[in-house]
Amino acid sequence: MGSPMTNPKIPEVNNVYGHIQAPQGLNVILHAVTPVVGEQRAFVHVSQFNGDEILRFASDVAEFESIPLEEPSRHLLNGCVAGSLDEVVAFVRALSGQLAQAAVEHRFEVYDSDQQLIQQLPR
Repeated sequence: MGSPMTNPKIPEVNNVYGHIQAPQGLNVILHAVTPVVGEQRAFVHVSQFNGDEILRFASDVAEFESIPLEEPSRHLLNGCVAGSLDEVVAFVRALSGQLAQAAVEHRFEVYDSDQQLIQQLPR
């Protein structure tokens, strides 16, 4: 008999959708989110094709990726967070708090498994 799961499974579909302003580039965002996700699992990738920056980060309970928008310095930042709705909101609140401390303009929406909007952060 296997041991019980210690961490909930990361959902296969996004349950967090957001956007960020990164006028100084995504390395500022990378530095801001590192305390939440850890240094080893967050990085900025520069596309060999068009030079766009893409931020990717993951932890045991979350995975996020940015998508550059046509407007300079604006990016979508979407991902999935495992756990109960309270745990998902708590993770996004911690992420939002780190971005706010770094003076990064941002907005997140948290959805439940039925894709119903639960909360927007910051409020």
